[in-house]
Amino acid sequence: MTRNESETRAELISPKLTLDGWGVIEHSIIRRENKQERTCFTLKIK
Repeated sequence: MTRNESETRAELISPKLTLDGWGVIEHSIIRRENKQERTCFTLKIK
């Protein structure tokens, strides 16, 4: 199955991040960063 970037994020990446506890802490956000042809995700807690 071929996915575009948006579908990959929605179907594979976001659910895994949530299962691992990312973004479920109160006042936390998941930030997407594009660096040198790589996509990194960081968890920020206010």
